[in-house]
Amino acid sequence: MRRLILLTLVVVPLAFAPSATATPPEDASGISFITGTTITGVRIADGNTFVTATITRIIAGTLTGTISEEATLVFRSSGAASIKGIATCLCTVAGRSGTLVSRFEGTGETVGPSFDIHSGSIGGTGGLASLHAELRIQAVGGFSTYTGTFHFDP
Repeated sequence: MRRLILLTLVVVPLAFAPSATATPPEDASGISFITGTTITGVRIADGNTFVTATITRIIAGTLTGTISEEATLVFRSSGAASIKGIATCLCTVAGRSGTLVSRFEGTGETVGPSFDIHSGSIGGTGGLASLHAELRIQAVGGFSTYTGTFHFDP
């Protein structure tokens, strides 16, 4: 009898608890531009140039705010280029504000330079703690456009 009462006390509330679901994916798009760059290291090997930098930018559109990036860029003697790093955005998305941390990686060309970049969120705080975003970024020089999707987990 005790087991039945205990089971009832545990199972019944769970059966009537509201289910938590993620918000449906929504489209994201916008622009960003570089407002500052600090080169933190340069190394040349076999005709390739390796640059580490802190980059700040303004972002507008679905994501609105300021971004600080820790980036590593490689400019190859062939003219190919690559970029990867971590971006921290103090921003607002869909009326929710907080900090969003994303990992990004892309390839491109030394001239411009221009990059095709993929960015995915890896964490957040405040109203963006449950945000998941996947973005494709097209960057030329200090200007970029982005498109992708986002949703909030429960």
